[in-house]
Amino acid sequence: VDFWATGAIVDIAKKANKKILVQINRSNQRSKLISKTNDFIKSLDILSTKTIIGHRQIYAASMGEGKTAVEKQKKSKAIEEIKQLSEQILSEVK
Repeated sequence: VDFWATGAIVDIAKKANKKILVQINRSNQRSKLISKTNDFIKSLDILSTKTIIGHRQIYAASMGEGKTAVEKQKKSKAIEEIKQLSEQILSEVK
């Protein structure tokens, strides 16, 4: 978790009056860092996606083949994460 870098990027985006949506990525769902990360995001007063992208082998494996996880597998937790994330992003930009 790179809180320092995240805070700096958020400051830059806020100064430019840009909409900010933070995504937690490559996360261990059972990690205690999730709650610390969410607390940090709340302290910045910015939006965060509800979907947390897990640290899954399929993401690295598909990238190594020049594909996305969605192209490589049609049904998995990874695919559900990506679909949920896509829906959240689309709802924010409408």
